[in-house]
Amino acid sequence: MVEEKHADISLCITDILVDGRPLEQMSDKKRKEITPFTSDFTDRLVIPASYSHFTICFASLTYNRPQQNKYAYRLQGFDADWHYVDASSRTAYYSKLPAGEYVFQLRATNENGDWGDVREMEIIIEPPFWATWWAYFYLCIIGYTVYGIDMVGDSSEAVIA
Repeated sequence: MVEEKHADISLCITDILVDGRPLEQMSDKKRKEITPFTSDFTDRLVIPASYSHFTICFASLTYNRPQQNKYAYRLQGFDADWHYVDASSRTAYYSKLPAGEYVFQLRATNENGDWGDVREMEIIIEPPFWATWWAYFYLCIIGYTVYGIDMVGDSSEAVIA
C-alpha cells in the first residue's frame, strides 16, 4: 500500500470577489453582510440572494519553486469531485448556486507533491425573499384575508336577496 506523504502547507485566501467586486471595494455595510473579516481571516461567507456569483482566490505559502504547487478545491453540497488546478490558475468560481449551506474545501501540495491539510470555509447562499418561510406566511395571511372578505361579501349578498 502506498502511503501519502503529508506536508505542513499554509493556505491563504488572497481575495474574495462577489459579482466581480473584491470585498475590500464594497461598502462596509454590504461587506459586513457577507463577512465581517478580511478575505484571509474569514471562515464563513453569507452571500445574499441579490448576488449571482463569487470567486475565491487562493495561494499556498510555500516559496521553494511555487510554480510546482498544485491545488484542489471543491464545494461540498455542490461539487461531486475535487477540481485540480496548478499554480497559474488559483481561483474557484461559482455562479447561480441554489440557496443553501455549503462548505468550500481547499488543499495544496508543495513542490514535492506532498498534500497539506484541508482548509474549510462555510458558505451560505441566502434564498430570495419570495422563497423564504416569511413569504409563504404572508401569502397565507393574504390568502385567508381575501378568502374571508369574499365569504363575508357572499353572505351579505345572500341576506339582501
